[in-house]
Amino acid sequence: MSQETVHDETRCQYRLTYQVRPPSGCPVRESAGTVSELAVYRTGEDHQCELLVREEDGTVTAKQFTRSAADPCPYSVVVDHGVLPHCRPADADDEILLTVYVHEAPEAQFISEALDGIADEVELIDYDAMDSAESEWTARVDLGLLTEKRRAALRQALRENYYQTPSGTTIDEMAERAGISSSAFATRLRKAEREVFDQIRNSM
Repeated sequence: MSQETVHDETRCQYRLTYQVRPPSGCPVRESAGTVSELAVYRTGEDHQCELLVREEDGTVTAKQFTRSAADPCPYSVVVDHGVLPHCRPADADDEILLTVYVHEAPEAQFISEALDGIADEVELIDYDAMDSAESEWTARVDLGLLTEKRRAALRQALRENYYQTPSGTTIDEMAERAGISSSAFATRLRKAEREVFDQIRNSM
């Protein structure tokens, strides 16, 4: 088990989740099939979208898209406000869920207005005022709860600086070194990320 104690005098006080229908041109809108996993990263003047798409015949394909950070994008407008959102597909094929953590209510208002300004549809579906009485908190992540394959994929991504900006590698490169297909590696990594995120969220 890995355990970390975080000292943060400006701990986030609000958690908000938006259901968003991105503008036309967004890979989520344009991809045929059902998006089962989603990740977006800012790299300098661009943002990279990585999708796992399930086709009608059941085939799962990993797809990567690079777009200018100037293109209208729900992820980018949130990042521009100094917040890193957690993205995942919504039940509707052409919508996404964005979860953000902010320190003050005005920040949430600014983000809501920014999303309204570029997205076709925006709905705040979850809101939680978090207890910020204590500035010290403990986040526990038990990697032993992950399957061996998912744990290996996550460790490889961390080791190869996949999460840095700019990223030190790509899904395709990691998959090649692991000796598996890009879609298989992306599936393992996304499921590992989701399990770790859920553990952190549950410990807050």
